[in-house]
Amino acid sequence: MRTSLDHLPPAKQRELERVVQILFEEFGDAIAIATSDWKKPARI
Repeated sequence: MRTSLDHLPPAKQRELERVVQILFEEFGDAIAIATSDWKKPARI
């Protein structure tokens, strides 16, 4: 299985780069909210 994106057309490469960028931004936002100071750690 190929792991590089070199075989894809340039437009698809840019599209996938943008998707990865959005995913990392959203994941960063979710982590920031989950680890914020006002949120108490839960215990059962």
